[in-house]
Amino acid sequence: MNRYIEGLSYQLPHPARAEAERLRSAFDTDTVKIDGVVYWKSNMQVPPEDILEFWRHVGKRFNYRKTLATRNRQVRESLRRYRENYRPPNEEQLAEMRAAFGPGTTVVNVITGHKIKL
Repeated sequence: MNRYIEGLSYQLPHPARAEAERLRSAFDTDTVKIDGVVYWKSNMQVPPEDILEFWRHVGKRFNYRKTLATRNRQVRESLRRYRENYRPPNEEQLAEMRAAFGPGTTVVNVITGHKIKL
């Protein structure tokens, strides 16, 4: 069970129920289905898995497995592009990082694995 499915257990106007209801209607207003796969109209990206699970739970019709597979491909491609375009932080960014984490701290970019000793 995820937070959206759990939100259905509350009565309106509880914020969790309101969010679940907003998300339920978003399927009909804010998405498009192409060959069974659900995409946000705003950016043609597949919604996160917890939202897909919620829509499946409330009976929205789409190909869950195909949609999830498409999402996984989109995420892999996005991470690949991020790694490909990664640039080390500039001096100003390093100064901000030192102020936030302290000099001598090692900061790791969890996507690239790049380590920076501040």
